[in-house]
Amino acid sequence: MIVILLFGVLDSLPKRLQLEGGWHEYVLDMSVAAVLLVPLWYVGRWQANRLAVSVKQYRDLVESSPYCTLVLIDDRIVFANQEAAQLLQAHSPEELLGRGIWEFSVRKREAAADECLAAFRQAWISGKVESVIVDLQGVLHDISGRGSWIDWQGQRAMLSVFQDVTVTKSLVEDRRRAREEIERLSLHNDLILQTASDGIFGVDFEGRMIFINPAGARMLGYEPSELIGLYSHEMFHHSNANGDPCSSKESRIQISMRELRIESKSDEVFWRKDDTSFPVEYSSVPVLWQGTVAGAIVTFRDITERKNTEELMRRSDTLSVVGQLAAGIAHEIRNPLTTLRGLLQLLLADETTKSKAPYYEVMLSELDRINFIVGELMMLVKPRALSFEQQDVRVILQKVVFLLKAQANLHNVDLRMEFDEQMPLVTCEESKLKQVFINVLKNAIEAMPHGGEIVIGVQMLGEDEVRVTVQDHGVGIPEIQLSKIGQPFHTTKESGTGLGLTVSWKIIEDHRGTFRIHSREGVGTTVEITLPVLQTAQDVAL
Repeated sequence: MIVILLFGVLDSLPKRLQLEGGWHEYVLDMSVAAVLLVPLWYVGRWQANRLAVSVKQYRDLVESSPYCTLVLIDDRIVFANQEAAQLLQAHSPEELLGRGIWEFSVRKREAAADECLAAFRQAWISGKVESVIVDLQGVLHDISGRGSWIDWQGQRAMLSVFQDVTVTKSLVEDRRRAREEIERLSLHNDLILQTASDGIFGVDFEGRMIFINPAGARMLGYEPSELIGLYSHEMFHHSNANGDPCSSKESRIQISMRELRIESKSDEVFWRKDDTSFPVEYSSVPVLWQGTVAGAIVTFRDITERKNTEELMRRSDTLSVVGQLAAGIAHEIRNPLTTLRGLLQLLLADETTKSKAPYYEVMLSELDRINFIVGELMMLVKPRALSFEQQDVRVILQKVVFLLKAQANLHNVDLRMEFDEQMPLVTCEESKLKQVFINVLKNAIEAMPHGGEIVIGVQMLGEDEVRVTVQDHGVGIPEIQLSKIGQPFHTTKESGTGLGLTVSWKIIEDHRGTFRIHSREGVGTTVEITLPVLQTAQDVAL
């Protein structure tokens, strides 16, 4: 700024003054007594200085930007920042100046140059671009960016801003593959859970159910949704087989989580929704998450059929031993029995021994009892050929009930029959089934010293079996003795021979059926007998 004191008429002042460096225009300001001359060249210089500062700030911003920046005029680089030079493997941004953009195309042949450039321009000015370029060392890079037209030093130029997304794209691809693998494994695991025949469930560290597969829920009598969030121990592992409470602290599941080891149990029971139990074997595997126990995965299997098979094998072995014993001594016992019985009959006929007749009759009765036991043993080892006929099980049971009605009345026991109206015939020997039903009903009556009711049921079990059940509410059988029921000579009665149920089991086995006993001490006993139906017979009404 120049301040000059002037005296005279303003109109006579020249509009141009010659100063150092040449002639310059000026502006008059008469707001003060003196004339203030502000040369226009100073205003221009001030504006240029401001512009230079702005350009420097913009350049600093571009240079420090984490994004690659190129300015192209006629497809050649006229500006590059440090980030672009680093990506393109140049020693400095200046090394890139003057290079054609096609040098960084993956297709460098001259025949494809025009096509590449046209596609490049169209892509960059149309919006976001994802492409592949090659640096000066021949390394490929995935890039993503945008482009726009700008004025560069009075010329039309393209501003390209982009970044290397090679690592990011690789990470995205890795995540996509990982996600697909997780989905595949999840589907695979879900298929295993849905189709597995064994029960599988998971619990958290406190024992709450997280999941359970359909097979496991079905074995327990629940829907899977009914168990989620509930404590597994309280739902189906609360008691032992004999009904005594089972402590959760002694559960193998809790032990496995507490001691960080796999725990297995091969002889335990789980309880169904209807309060019935079934034998299981199960294993518990603790689950760790970031070094901390998060819960456990439990697999279990219903081993009822295995138990039954083992019991059948055990009984078959026992019967085989008894049979061998009976075969060796039966004839030796029966011969002297026949002699003794004949002599007793002679003594009974002798008039001189009439006074001792009551004693002889007791002796004859006991000899007949011995002969009956020998006969039972002989039947176990060498049963006679059975004569099968088509029979209605309900009719056979009605005859047996009529036969035992008097004995039941003496014990103040009511025999109630519950039969399905329509029932197919079975192939059986009537006399042998009568023997089985008499043995079972007599045991039930004798198990109710204070009277009560015995329910005799006949129902269809599926399409090819008939189930006969005899349920009493007597004293029940202790757990320790239940496993021995059916063994030869084992009895819980003072006057029993221990062969009644053994023979009954053998008869049902010969009919290709099953014989099971369920009992709880103090509650009662249920005998369940299944028999195959006659496949060609039509259902008959009672």
